[in-house]
Amino acid sequence: MCYHISFELSLESVTDYFPELIIDKQPEMEFTPSAYIDGFLHNPHRVIIKSSKDNKLHYPLMIWGFIPHYLKTQDEAKKYWGGYTDSKGIYRPAMPGLNAKAENLFTSQLHKESALTRRCIVLIDGFYEWHHLPKIGKKGKELKATTPYPFHIFPKNNKYPFIMVAGVWKPWKNVEVDKDTGEVVTRYIPLFEMV
Repeated sequence: MCYHISFELSLESVTDYFPELIIDKQPEMEFTPSAYIDGFLHNPHRVIIKSSKDNKLHYPLMIWGFIPHYLKTQDEAKKYWGGYTDSKGIYRPAMPGLNAKAENLFTSQLHKESALTRRCIVLIDGFYEWHHLPKIGKKGKELKATTPYPFHIFPKNNKYPFIMVAGVWKPWKNVEVDKDTGEVVTRYIPLFEMV
Protein backbone atom coordinates (compact mmCIF):
# COMPACT_ATOMS: atom_id res chain seq x y z
CA MET A 1 0.00 0.00 0.00
CA CYS A 2 0.97 3.59 -0.07
CA TYR A 3 1.55 6.27 2.51
CA HIS A 4 -1.31 8.57 1.55
CA ILE A 5 -4.94 7.59 2.07
CA SER A 6 -8.42 9.01 2.36
CA PHE A 7 -11.14 8.18 4.86
CA GLU A 8 -14.24 10.33 4.93
CA LEU A 9 -16.76 7.89 6.40
CA SER A 10 -18.53 8.63 9.66
CA LEU A 11 -18.51 6.18 12.57
CA GLU A 12 -22.21 5.59 11.92
CA SER A 13 -21.46 4.45 8.36
CA VAL A 14 -18.89 1.96 9.61
CA THR A 15 -21.23 0.55 12.27
CA ASP A 16 -23.91 0.04 9.60
CA TYR A 17 -21.61 -2.66 8.18
CA PHE A 18 -20.23 -3.85 11.52
CA PRO A 19 -23.16 -3.52 13.98
CA GLU A 20 -21.34 -5.43 16.75
CA LEU A 21 -18.30 -3.12 16.56
CA ILE A 22 -17.31 -1.50 19.88
CA ILE A 23 -16.12 2.10 19.44
CA ASP A 24 -13.32 2.65 21.94
CA LYS A 25 -13.28 6.17 23.37
CA GLN A 26 -9.80 7.67 23.67
CA PRO A 27 -10.04 11.32 24.73
CA GLU A 28 -6.26 11.87 24.46
CA MET A 29 -6.31 11.19 20.71
CA GLU A 30 -8.33 12.97 18.04
CA PHE A 31 -9.46 11.51 14.72
CA THR A 32 -11.04 13.55 11.96
CA PRO A 33 -12.13 11.89 8.71
CA SER A 34 -10.38 13.50 5.76
CA ALA A 35 -10.11 13.37 1.97
CA TYR A 36 -6.32 13.31 2.36
CA ILE A 37 -4.35 11.71 5.19
CA ASP A 38 -0.54 11.87 5.03
CA GLY A 39 0.97 8.85 6.79
CA PHE A 40 4.25 10.68 7.40
CA LEU A 41 2.46 12.89 9.94
CA HIS A 42 1.83 9.79 12.10
CA ASN A 43 -1.65 10.86 13.11
CA PRO A 44 -4.22 8.58 14.74
CA HIS A 45 -6.48 6.42 12.60
CA ARG A 46 -9.15 3.92 13.61
CA VAL A 47 -8.53 0.21 12.96
CA ILE A 48 -10.58 -2.91 13.67
CA ILE A 49 -9.06 -5.41 16.10
CA LYS A 50 -10.35 -8.52 17.83
CA SER A 51 -9.80 -8.04 21.54
CA SER A 52 -8.19 -10.89 23.44
CA LYS A 53 -10.01 -9.71 26.58
CA ASP A 54 -13.62 -10.06 25.41
CA ASN A 55 -13.18 -11.75 21.98
CA LYS A 56 -15.18 -8.92 20.34
CA LEU A 57 -14.39 -6.50 17.52
CA HIS A 58 -13.18 -3.11 18.69
CA TYR A 59 -12.52 0.10 16.73
CA PRO A 60 -9.79 1.98 18.65
CA LEU A 61 -7.60 4.86 17.54
CA MET A 62 -3.98 3.97 16.88
CA ILE A 63 -0.98 5.94 15.70
CA TRP A 64 0.08 5.09 12.13
CA GLY A 65 3.72 3.96 12.24
CA PHE A 66 5.72 1.38 14.20
CA ILE A 67 8.48 2.34 16.62
CA PRO A 68 11.08 -0.20 17.87
CA HIS A 69 10.70 -1.19 21.53
CA TYR A 70 14.12 0.21 22.50
CA LEU A 71 13.00 3.79 21.73
CA LYS A 72 11.17 5.13 24.76
CA THR A 73 10.45 8.85 24.26
CA GLN A 74 8.49 10.97 21.80
CA ASP A 75 11.72 12.77 20.81
CA GLU A 76 13.40 9.46 19.95
CA ALA A 77 10.33 8.42 17.95
CA LYS A 78 10.34 11.69 15.98
CA LYS A 79 14.02 11.22 15.11
CA TYR A 80 13.37 7.63 14.03
CA TRP A 81 10.42 8.63 11.87
CA GLY A 82 11.96 11.80 10.43
CA GLY A 83 15.70 11.14 10.19
CA TYR A 84 18.44 12.98 12.07
CA THR A 85 22.16 13.62 12.32
CA ASP A 86 23.73 11.81 15.27
CA SER A 87 26.41 13.11 17.67
CA LYS A 88 29.17 11.89 15.29
CA GLY A 89 27.75 13.91 12.39
CA ILE A 90 26.38 10.84 10.59
CA TYR A 91 22.94 11.25 9.02
CA ARG A 92 20.50 8.51 10.05
CA PRO A 93 17.73 8.26 7.43
CA ALA A 94 14.07 8.30 8.32
CA MET A 95 12.33 5.01 9.09
CA PRO A 96 8.65 5.97 8.83
CA GLY A 97 7.37 2.49 9.75
CA LEU A 98 4.10 2.94 7.87
CA ASN A 99 3.91 -0.27 5.86
CA ALA A 100 5.12 -3.77 6.67
CA LYS A 101 6.31 -5.97 3.80
CA ALA A 102 4.49 -9.30 3.58
CA GLU A 103 7.72 -10.96 2.40
CA ASN A 104 9.48 -10.49 5.75
CA LEU A 105 6.53 -10.02 8.09
CA PHE A 106 7.24 -13.22 10.03
CA THR A 107 11.03 -12.83 10.09
CA SER A 108 11.37 -9.13 10.92
CA GLN A 109 12.14 -8.48 14.59
CA LEU A 110 9.93 -5.38 14.45
CA HIS A 111 6.88 -7.22 13.05
CA LYS A 112 7.03 -10.92 13.93
CA GLU A 113 5.19 -10.83 17.26
CA SER A 114 2.49 -8.55 15.85
CA ALA A 115 2.08 -10.70 12.73
CA LEU A 116 1.54 -13.77 14.90
CA THR A 117 -0.69 -12.28 17.60
CA ARG A 118 -1.95 -8.77 16.76
CA ARG A 119 -3.52 -8.39 13.35
CA CYS A 120 -5.98 -5.70 12.40
CA ILE A 121 -8.07 -4.35 9.56
CA VAL A 122 -7.48 -0.78 8.42
CA LEU A 123 -10.51 0.82 6.77
CA ILE A 124 -9.82 3.40 4.08
CA ASP A 125 -12.02 4.73 1.31
CA GLY A 126 -9.18 5.40 -1.12
CA PHE A 127 -5.46 5.91 -1.52
CA TYR A 128 -3.19 8.13 -3.58
CA GLU A 129 -0.51 7.19 -6.08
CA TRP A 130 1.59 9.75 -7.92
CA HIS A 131 2.11 9.96 -11.66
CA HIS A 132 5.36 11.76 -12.46
CA LEU A 133 5.38 13.87 -15.61
CA PRO A 134 8.62 15.37 -16.90
CA LYS A 135 9.09 19.11 -16.62
CA ILE A 136 9.66 21.08 -19.80
CA GLY A 137 12.65 23.40 -19.91
CA LYS A 138 12.90 26.91 -21.40
CA LYS A 139 13.97 25.49 -24.75
CA GLY A 140 10.98 23.14 -24.90
CA LYS A 141 12.94 20.00 -24.05
CA GLU A 142 12.07 17.49 -21.35
CA LEU A 143 14.10 17.84 -18.16
CA LYS A 144 15.13 15.00 -15.84
CA ALA A 145 13.10 16.60 -13.04
CA THR A 146 9.46 15.60 -12.83
CA THR A 147 6.26 17.05 -11.41
CA PRO A 148 4.16 14.63 -9.34
CA TYR A 149 0.39 14.56 -9.87
CA PRO A 150 -1.72 12.66 -7.34
CA PHE A 151 -4.28 10.14 -8.53
CA HIS A 152 -6.99 9.22 -6.02
CA ILE A 153 -7.80 5.52 -6.33
CA PHE A 154 -11.08 4.46 -4.74
CA PRO A 155 -13.78 1.82 -5.17
CA LYS A 156 -16.43 2.78 -7.69
CA ASN A 157 -18.86 -0.12 -7.75
CA ASN A 158 -18.06 -1.76 -4.45
CA LYS A 159 -20.44 -3.49 -2.05
CA TYR A 160 -18.84 -1.45 0.75
CA PRO A 161 -17.99 2.27 0.77
CA PHE A 162 -14.51 1.41 2.02
CA ILE A 163 -11.50 -0.81 1.35
CA MET A 164 -10.34 -3.26 4.02
CA VAL A 165 -6.54 -3.38 4.25
CA ALA A 166 -4.62 -5.96 6.29
CA GLY A 167 -2.57 -4.55 9.13
CA VAL A 168 -0.61 -5.36 12.26
CA TRP A 169 -0.53 -3.45 15.54
CA LYS A 170 1.41 -3.31 18.78
CA PRO A 171 1.57 -1.29 21.98
CA TRP A 172 4.58 1.00 22.35
CA LYS A 173 5.89 1.76 25.84
CA ASN A 174 6.40 5.52 26.02
CA VAL A 175 8.42 6.67 29.05
CA GLU A 176 8.58 10.42 29.64
CA VAL A 177 9.54 12.65 32.56
CA ASP A 178 6.81 15.15 33.51
CA LYS A 179 8.41 18.61 33.17
CA ASP A 180 6.39 20.08 36.04
CA THR A 181 6.64 17.33 38.66
CA GLY A 182 9.75 15.40 37.55
CA GLU A 183 7.70 12.20 37.83
CA VAL A 184 8.33 9.39 35.33
CA VAL A 185 5.14 8.75 33.34
CA THR A 186 4.70 5.50 31.41
CA ARG A 187 1.99 5.20 28.75
CA TYR A 188 1.24 2.42 26.30
CA ILE A 189 0.44 3.88 22.91
CA PRO A 190 -1.12 1.58 20.27
CA LEU A 191 0.62 1.69 16.88
CA PHE A 192 -0.33 0.10 13.56
CA GLU A 193 1.10 -0.55 10.11
CA MET A 194 -0.55 -1.63 6.88
CA VAL A 195 0.69 -4.84 5.27
